[in-house]
Amino acid sequence: VLLRPYQLEEDAMTIHKKILLLSAICSLIAVGAQAAATLKVGKVSGKAGATVSVPVTLNSAPGSVASLQFDLTLPIGVSTVSVTAGSLMTASGKSVSANLKENVWTFLVYGAKNKNAIEKGLLLTALVRIAPGTAAGTLSVPISNTVYVGADGEAVKGGPGVGGFIKVIP
Repeated sequence: VLLRPYQLEEDAMTIHKKILLLSAICSLIAVGAQAAATLKVGKVSGKAGATVSVPVTLNSAPGSVASLQFDLTLPIGVSTVSVTAGSLMTASGKSVSANLKENVWTFLVYGAKNKNAIEKGLLLTALVRIAPGTAAGTLSVPISNTVYVGADGEAVKGGPGVGGFIKVIP
């Protein structure tokens, strides 16, 4: 089979176009398949009257979340003590503000340099106190009203948060 020179050029061009198209499709799939940002509340245990540290971790695509807000609903018998920013927050220049209204503890993670993304990992630790006399058992700590914001102020896709619990031991 003899191929004419222009036929080789056309075949090479067709292959080149197919490679570019395939590359573009793969890029779009990778962007679309990026996992949604999620928060997870830890599972801890302590005796009635004790103070326990409840970790909250962030799972997100690298560079996607620059600030966020969420609520933890505290069960009866649990009160707030303090909140400590995780090392990933401080490394990205972020601060955390917390406000309690009834039994809903609202957290706002922000920074003067909101262009810096927060890497995935330990976001913060919420210190809570289990009231003296609280019966042994498992107390649910659900997470809700989560909002994620990117470096340019755009909304970041968020998945359902995963609540935690405090196990009161005898």
